Amino acid sequence: RRKTSTGWYKLKSEADEAAHDKAASISKANADYIDISFADYYQRWVETYKLPSVKSPSAKYQYQLVGKWIRKYFHDERLREVSRHKYQEFLNWYGKNHSYESVRKLRGFCQNCVSYAVDDDVITKDFTNHSQLIYNKDHTRDIEYLMLLDTRNLAKLKHRYHKLVMKTVQP
Repeated sequence: RRKTSTGWYKLKSEADEAAHDKAASISKANADYIDISFADYYQRWVETYKLPSVKSPSAKYQYQLVGKWIRKYFHDERLREVSRHKYQEFLNWYGKNHSYESVRKLRGFCQNCVSYAVDDDVITKDFTNHSQLIYNKDHTRDIEYLMLLDTRNLAKLKHRYHKLVMKTVQP
């Protein structure tokens, strides 16, 4: 028994013709993205996919801030002309004055945006692959936690301070 299924072509020429039609429709749909700059594509991507679903004002600000840094470095450079080398130089430039977390977030936003551009056939290759994080170690803070004894001493001090304040407030 053989089951027929839709989407298969009897002749190779029919499949080639369908592939050609599909490629033509994709190129028509993405014609306005052919000469788009990296900064403009990022801005459209944020407005279309990210800002409608993001609730936090802080997150919205971070997306917009990354767009500002992209525009500052790449100016009006076209998305399809950005190379892996140029993108790594951008990360190095940004990382000179920023902490690990800032560079990591910027790289993540850019990688996500560029993956959408590849999926939309705006560009053919993802230039963000294998990029290295370069950051300023002086901008990285070590978090120090209180030990149990320090926590107890702090609680005692708070209690004493509260008593002292209450004595001065009462007539």
